[in-house]
Amino acid sequence: MKEYTAKLRLVTLQCVFSCMQTAVWAVAVNRSPSVWKIEFGLPLLSMAYCGIMVTGFTYWLQVWAIEKKGPVFTALYTPLALIITCIVSSFLFKETLYLGSSVCGAFLLVCGLYIGIWGKTKEDEVQIYGEKQSQQEIKEEIIV
Repeated sequence: MKEYTAKLRLVTLQCVFSCMQTAVWAVAVNRSPSVWKIEFGLPLLSMAYCGIMVTGFTYWLQVWAIEKKGPVFTALYTPLALIITCIVSSFLFKETLYLGSSVCGAFLLVCGLYIGIWGKTKEDEVQIYGEKQSQQEIKEEIIV
């Protein structure tokens, strides 16, 4: 974020390119014109809310997290969205979770998440220790 400080422009670019990729994929998968008909009322409101509020807020939150903690934490927490979606959809929409694909996959994602966070913490500790060592060497040179 230090190199590209225009956060709103970055979020807008992410949304636009995501929209373009999704549109190309959707047209390639389903070419029936009846599917693309937009219904007014609740379907249109839900699409607008999801597209503007949820996606925009999510990208803004990712940019904020990258600015505060760096890109590693954002990349590590992104798989949690998949796990939370599985859990919420199983409760709200009564979708079935399968042991092989859903539960074991979620367990592996969480393990990978925490291994990544552990590695990042160790990396930060080594960096702080190295900075303290270099500061102590500078103090010793000044005394001598």
